[in-house]
Amino acid sequence: MCISFIRINSKITIRVLAFSFYILFATVFFIPPLMAQIDNASNMNKSPEEIVSQMRERLHLTEEQTTKIRPIIEESSTKRRDIFNSNADGKAMKSALQQVQWTTDIKLGQILTKEQMEKYHNLSEEQRDKTQSKDMNRWRGGGRGGGMRGF
Repeated sequence: MCISFIRINSKITIRVLAFSFYILFATVFFIPPLMAQIDNASNMNKSPEEIVSQMRERLHLTEEQTTKIRPIIEESSTKRRDIFNSNADGKAMKSALQQVQWTTDIKLGQILTKEQMEKYHNLSEEQRDKTQSKDMNRWRGGGRGGGMRGF
């Protein structure tokens, strides 16, 4: 009976399969990275002071470094908030967020030691991996979203 259905409606079956594959492909390859960027919005719920405090603790910043980093984090937070509040599409938003992150990293690299910068990148990468893992769980129906993203 199933075989006759496939023969009778082969064009419809191919369309349904193609559409199903498209949805699966989009879910696996496009949505999680986009959600990871969007989930970084949880940092918008943290004040720049909270982010600086976490960086100070995790990277063992000196007072001088903390003072120099604070305006960079404040500027980055403001720019991220503006991007999320804009009506940009997903690609434009992702590109803008990457630009802000790149600029922030360059500025931080002028202040942090090589070891601190490596640790900063490692912590950021770990958080990114956790975010993507949580996003995959969310799409599969498990786990809760939220939590700290990056610093």
